[in-house]
Amino acid sequence: MTTQSNNPNKQPETPLIAFPTHFDLKIMGANHPDFAAEILKAVQTHAPDT
Repeated sequence: MTTQSNNPNKQPETPLIAFPTHFDLKIMGANHPDFAAEILKAVQTHAPDT
């Protein structure tokens, strides 16, 4: 929940993270022929633009 300030002189807060942003993932798992494809499928379910 956000609250509005009644102080008209207050500067807007700068966001801590700019979106979209690059975020590296390190994924470990069993040595399996379909491992990379399964991970990519799972990531694209949640981030289809990747």
